[in-house]
Order: sequence, then C-alpha cells, then structure tokens
Amino acid sequence: MEEGDLKEIGITSFGVRRRMSMAIKGLRARSACDNNNSVEDSEQVVSSLNNTSVMSMDSPSSASTPRSEASTSRPSSRMANQICPTTFTSPHDYDIKDIIEQHVNGAPVLEDLERGILPASSRRELIRILVLYLIENGGKGKYPTGPQKEALAKAMVIQFPCLKDDSAFSEGHEHFYCNGHGYIEYRLKTLRCSDSSTQKKRTVSVKRKLCHEPGSTKQRDVVVMEDSEDIQTKVNWLKLTSPSKENLVKIRDYAASTHNHRRQWILREEPTMSEILEAYPRLRDLPELINLDFEAICPDKGVNLFTNMTHEFKARVMEVAKAQKNTVIDSMLQKHGKDEDNEDLCVLYALSLMLPTTNYQKGKRSKLASMPKQTKSVSRVESLSYICQDANTCADVDIFAQEKGKNYVQPFLLSVGGESRNFYIIVDDVAIPAGSKLLEAFDRLFKVFYVFNVKFPIQVESFYQFISSNLYRLDGVTIRPQVRSLMTSLNGCKPN
Repeated sequence: MEEGDLKEIGITSFGVRRRMSMAIKGLRARSACDNNNSVEDSEQVVSSLNNTSVMSMDSPSSASTPRSEASTSRPSSRMANQICPTTFTSPHDYDIKDIIEQHVNGAPVLEDLERGILPASSRRELIRILVLYLIENGGKGKYPTGPQKEALAKAMVIQFPCLKDDSAFSEGHEHFYCNGHGYIEYRLKTLRCSDSSTQKKRTVSVKRKLCHEPGSTKQRDVVVMEDSEDIQTKVNWLKLTSPSKENLVKIRDYAASTHNHRRQWILREEPTMSEILEAYPRLRDLPELINLDFEAICPDKGVNLFTNMTHEFKARVMEVAKAQKNTVIDSMLQKHGKDEDNEDLCVLYALSLMLPTTNYQKGKRSKLASMPKQTKSVSRVESLSYICQDANTCADVDIFAQEKGKNYVQPFLLSVGGESRNFYIIVDDVAIPAGSKLLEAFDRLFKVFYVFNVKFPIQVESFYQFISSNLYRLDGVTIRPQVRSLMTSLNGCKPN
C-alpha cells in the first residue's frame, strides 16, 4: 500500500499518510526476517493506524496545533518507534536521500550531492539535517550511541559515494564520525552547548593517543648514537669547506654519511633553525642537500609532489574552488588565475583558502600555553602570507629576513621580482635560495619543516596536512575532517 492508495481511501492528512507509509515500509523490512507473522502484523498495524487517522482527522486540536520545522519535515519518532522499533545501528536503517528530501532546506543540498561537488555551506546543512533526524529518531536525544553515529556516517558514504574518503588506511567515513570525532560529533557538541547543566550528560573521556607528525618538534626517533671520530671529522670538514665544482661530489657524499649524526643532534638537542644553519652552513649554500636529508627521513617520497600535482589535479582544484561561491576565493582566482605562470601559486592559494585556519584562541589552556606568544588570530586571506610573500625587485632579501614581522616564526617563501622571479626560503633571519620555479621552491620549503624538525605554521596547519597526506602521501599524518572533505570533493570532481 502506497501513499496514493491511502489518499484514495480517504486519508487526506499528509502527516498521517506519511506516518502510515513509514510504518508499512518498516513492516516490509521486518517481513524478510519473519515471513510467518508478517501478514498478521501488517493487518493489525494498518487497522490500528486507520483508527488513529480517523481520530486525527476528526480532532480539531490536530489542525490547530503549530508544528516545528522538524515535525513538518519528517515523521513522529514516537509513532515510528512504537510501530517499527529500530536501533539505528545499521547503515540500512537510514535512507539519506529520503531524509534530505523531506527537509525544507534539503533540495539545494541534494542537487550538490548529485552533482558530485559539495561546497562547505551545503556540507554544513547536510550535517544539520542528518543530525537532527538522528536526535529525533535515534531514541537517545542529543546523546546517540557510537554505533548509531558510525552507522549514519557509513550510510552517507554508501548511498552517496562522492562523500567517501578514498585515501589510504581509511574506510571512507572517518571524517563524518570515528571514535568520538568528525562532523556528526562536532554538530552534536554544538547543540549540547545550549542545554542547561542538568540536561547535560557527562561521558567518560577517552584519552587520545598522542600521534606527533614527522615535522613536529615533539618527534622522538629511535636512532643509534653515532659520535665516532670519523663522523666528527666529516662534520668539521663540511662546516669549514666552501662549495666549489671540485669538492661538490665530496660534499654530497659527506652530507649523506653524516645524516644520522645530524638527525640525532636535531632530535636530541632541539636547536633553533639558525643554530642548525650555523652548524651546517652547506644547507644554505647547497639547498639540494635538504632534498637528500628529506629522502633519508621519508624514503621514496621526495618526488611525490611533482608526480601528483598533475594538470588534472590542478583542474579539479580550480573547479571545486569556483563551486565554493566564496568572494575571497573568487577575488584570488581573478587576481592570479589569468596568468598561466601563476597557475601553481593559484592552486596552492585555492587549497589554503578552502581549508579553515586554526581557531586556537578557543582551545584549551594547555593548547594555548604551547603556542608562541606572537601568534594571533588571522583571516584566511592573511593566512596566505604564511605560505608566500612578495617583495619588489630591488628588495634586499637578507634585510627582509631580518626585519620580517614577529608573527612569522616558521619558514615561508619569499618571491622577489616581477616576470623573472626568484624564490627564497626565509628561515629565522636567514634567506635560503630556492630557485626560480614556484613548485620547486615550495617543495624545498615543505622539506625544510621535516629536515629542521619544526612545526607547520598553525595558521595554515590544515593546508600542510592536505599537502602531506594527499600530495606527498606521507604515512602517519593526522588528518582533520575538513581535510578529508576536501579530498572527497576533489576525487568526485569531473572538470570540464
């Protein structure tokens, strides 16, 4: 029996027809498990619902009672649970498309899902709709169980594959919910903020296992100490010998043989970047040695940026960026997107603008205590200066490095010149040459964070998470839900 049949037998109220239709669907699902009793149960429930519908149509109070947005967009959870009780712990318990269609704001979201590109605004509305449905129908209010939230997350990526995260070591739904994290959990926490202290439930906090990224100053590699006389002799020779064509091969050989010694010292003593360059000045004179050290730290990953930054990938980034309908992104594309020489810069800026800056001012005290005193909250446009800055042709890069703002603690790129540009990596008050091509310069900048063992700038931390996991394909990188969402949007995009 469908909704049209119910209308023909005289049930004109949409809400009553909808509840009866949902109940019949539930009984049909249960009949697959219990064929013997399904016919009898259906007759009993339909009979009881017919009586209920007649009473509802005859009762004047039902027509005059105002209904909320949630109640008009989906069936009553009390009626549904009484007729067809379900635990909502299986992805099959959720009809994502039907839930979206029944919501007053669901049409634009469904259009974006079917198109395969989900802007941030549509993603937020999607989470609001589904979390509201889970709260009203899950039976646990604003505190649904972990299996319920995980089942909803899995249903989303199963029924709409464009939402699935295809990155390695992932089931595809983790950015929506996984072990107390993800968009679903974040939305629930936001809704609970409005509850009084008596309404809030205290859950047992799970201590997260600390997982530090390879570029973090907290990293502690287990290495064998090397302080032999031969190694120390090579270190001293590297420090005192200026590079030339005659000794270039020997410098590379000595740099490779002293890598473990250098790495141990950096991890053990935690020197500043200036102290590292003072002890190993060849890292400044011959920046290619940075590539050698990175290859020793992350084997077979050194060329991944150039391998994965394909024309197809750039086209997808541009397509997804335009779909965001963000004035900041649009103005950036208009400024840098016209010149083909700026294509790589435009792609990097677009990726950064599509990811949120870290709002550390609202974090916990322990997190704030670990932040540099100079850091401050910045907008997405301002955050681009933590990736690359421009200087005029006649600028002295050494003076620029010494007089840069106090907020720029971590390394960043400096572009000098007009059409024929040269790039430098600003490390503390030192400028390291990085070549004349942006992508090569950015590749060297990224590797500096790992070789010098410094943290990424917190203002663009999500941006560097994306670069680490999606372009360099490094292992053990902590990936935020926003980064995973951008990955899924790019994977599902089909550029024109």
